[in-house]
Amino acid sequence: MFILTLLVAIAMSYVAVTIRDCRRQKAAADVITRAGGSVLSDRTLLGILLRDDSFVSVPYPSMTEPSIINRIAIMLIPTEACLDWINSCDDDKMTLEESQKEPTVFLVPEGSGEPESQVRRHFKAMFEEELYSWYTDQNLWPKDLSFAAFKKFFTIQLSSMVFDLGEGMIIKEDD
Repeated sequence: MFILTLLVAIAMSYVAVTIRDCRRQKAAADVITRAGGSVLSDRTLLGILLRDDSFVSVPYPSMTEPSIINRIAIMLIPTEACLDWINSCDDDKMTLEESQKEPTVFLVPEGSGEPESQVRRHFKAMFEEELYSWYTDQNLWPKDLSFAAFKKFFTIQLSSMVFDLGEGMIIKEDD
């Protein structure tokens, strides 16, 4: 019994060190499972072995259990350069705050490279979609649609931690 307790303590200390590197409780639960532990229930995802050998479970927040999806989120937030273009096409002037109120998020496949390489790979489609969402008349679009112009028009935020909290299949809208 002592050896079993010792092995559990060693395994848990390994997991505790690994948990510090995890960004979410769910990711920590995955680490525990890979290390030979078990998830106690769908609502109790973590367990911590205390110094006095008592075991405390840490409940996961009550919500639909999130699933990490294999996508990178690219959020495009309009800059002053984008706002200047928007306002040059219309008499109704917009503020920067108004233009940034609901930024667009694109999901792209996880690649073998850095997330920044996905931005470069997909910038043209994202740039054109953003311009089209403001003005469908392509004659109003800026002439320069280069990667440099794209970076001037948008602050780009990336996240590889993309969770799906919804239930059921994701349905894509048809054009």
